[in-house]
This record gives sequence, structure tokens and C-alpha cells, in this order.
Amino acid sequence: MALTARVLGPKALWGGLVFVASDSLIGLGSAGLDFPGRSTLCMATYIAALALLVTSFTTQGSPHGNAPAREATA
Repeated sequence: MALTARVLGPKALWGGLVFVASDSLIGLGSAGLDFPGRSTLCMATYIAALALLVTSFTTQGSPHGNAPAREATA
């Protein structure tokens, strides 16, 4: 996720890295390494990651050039 998101810029890269941290917290719980506040921290990092990813995508536009073409003015 982090490597793919980096094409949108530094904000998306951070969003991808925070998303990886959120998934790592899920993995810790699945491995039986639970600690107090893990689920709250997991949701907080998940929300932060999505916010970073969505705002980086919406502020940059489409990375593949799929935006509507502007009409030529002459």
C-alpha cells in the first residue's frame, strides 16, 4: 500500500505507511499479542490513513490522466 500510494506524493506515502501500521496492529491481535488500547489505536490509525490517502488523491486529481479534457479556446 505504501509503495503504491507514493506515486501521489508525500501525503499519500504517509497515508500508506499509517495504513501499514494499522494493519500491523490487526496482525498483532491475530497473533495473540494484544495490549490495552490496541483496538482504539488500530481504528485511529486506520481513520488517519484513509484521511491522508483520500485528501492526497482529491487534491492531486487523477494520476492517470482520466480527468475530463478541457475544451480548446482559440
